[in-house]
Amino acid sequence: MGALWTILTGWADAWASIYNDSSALESLVACIHVGGMLLAGGLAIAADRTTLRAKEDGIGREVVLRELYAVHTPVLIGLALTVASGVLRSEEHTTE
Repeated sequence: MGALWTILTGWADAWASIYNDSSALESLVACIHVGGMLLAGGLAIAADRTTLRAKEDGIGREVVLRELYAVHTPVLIGLALTVASGVLRSEEHTTE
């Protein structure tokens, strides 16, 4: 466990040094963070709206399930980008 911790702290220190010295990298990670939230949130809200309107509009269950299945992967990708960039951004606050 000690070796793993040493590797992780070494990586975190190196990343913090690179991240804090580059405003372009900070901006890129922030854009990925916000973009991931917008992608995941927007698609999830649109899918929820489709689900809620399905009964009113007479859309078949199969159509709604296909839509939900199709949107699931992009939502997970957006959430993964948000989490990963959030971890990378956290180094800004933990090393100061």
